[in-house]
Amino acid sequence: MAGGPHARIVPCMECAGPAERTHEGVESDRYRCRACGEEHGVDWRRGPAVAPTWPIPPDEAEAIRRWAAERRAQG
Repeated sequence: MAGGPHARIVPCMECAGPAERTHEGVESDRYRCRACGEEHGVDWRRGPAVAPTWPIPPDEAEAIRRWAAERRAQG
């Protein structure tokens, strides 16, 4: 599995909620958010996660939500 055992759950790039791995690839994995249903991929070509990727600190969650809002505003 590309992201390894620490990347079973990652932060959603839309709402910062928990996104569970739905597909394990060789270089990337696919995830679906439990909270909003958004699907996204993560490229793990640089290597698997070396520490758990969930939960994330509140400041990181807020940064993800700001980034997603800016991306949506740009259309």
